Amino acid sequence: MARRSRMVLVCAALIAIPAAVFGAVTLSFTSASTSLFADEVGSWEVQITNPDNTAVTGASLVVTYPSGYTVTPQDGGSVDTGARTITWSNLTIGANGSLTKTFSAKPGCSASSGARMQAMVSGVSIDSDPITILSLSVTVDSETSSLSTGEQGTWTFKVKNPRSTKVEGRTIVASVPAGFRVTSTSSGGTVTGSPATVTWSSESILGNNSKTYTINAIPNVGANTAQTMSLYAHCPSTTLTSSPITVKTPSP
Repeated sequence: MARRSRMVLVCAALIAIPAAVFGAVTLSFTSASTSLFADEVGSWEVQITNPDNTAVTGASLVVTYPSGYTVTPQDGGSVDTGARTITWSNLTIGANGSLTKTFSAKPGCSASSGARMQAMVSGVSIDSDPITILSLSVTVDSETSSLSTGEQGTWTFKVKNPRSTKVEGRTIVASVPAGFRVTSTSSGGTVTGSPATVTWSSESILGNNSKTYTINAIPNVGANTAQTMSLYAHCPSTTLTSSPITVKTPSP
């Protein structure tokens, strides 16, 4: 009689979970990432166990990953970026043995919070728990809302990490109004272009902590009034703008 074996991949938190059982094969997730910042790499490890006295051969495991992710499989998995799948083919699980497959995944700024991984074997599929995409929060700590041509103003933004652990490799970007000349920034800021952009690269913020980013700038003659200073933390969706800046012309 032909043996029917099905395998199911489940994305779960970093806790022990029951194994999914289909026929003679059981499958469990031994580790998984379920909350990530954009461009932060998460890892998944799944163990396939065959409790039978006969080996399972020719099995294929297919994982479909959400839009906005890039993935890196280990152990011979192949990626189809068009179909957004990882496939491990011709798997053999020895009698009374087990097999572990791992992959990493990185959500980009376009990835949606709440998306799920899906695994399928022989037409049977299951969704993972939703994956939460975390964001740094941006607030205006202090600002200059009115100044004269040639007078220096100061704008300070606060970026907060809501997670309990440190986040690394963040890019912070501030956009300066047209006609303003940047005189200085907080440590690490690089000024480019016109209108100016200030970039802080490879920033780290401790868990449940904030970091401030300051721009000092002077409006040149002809700078328009009611423009704003803005800043985003790694992803443009976090952009926050200052109050409109009134630029006054000094009396002769």
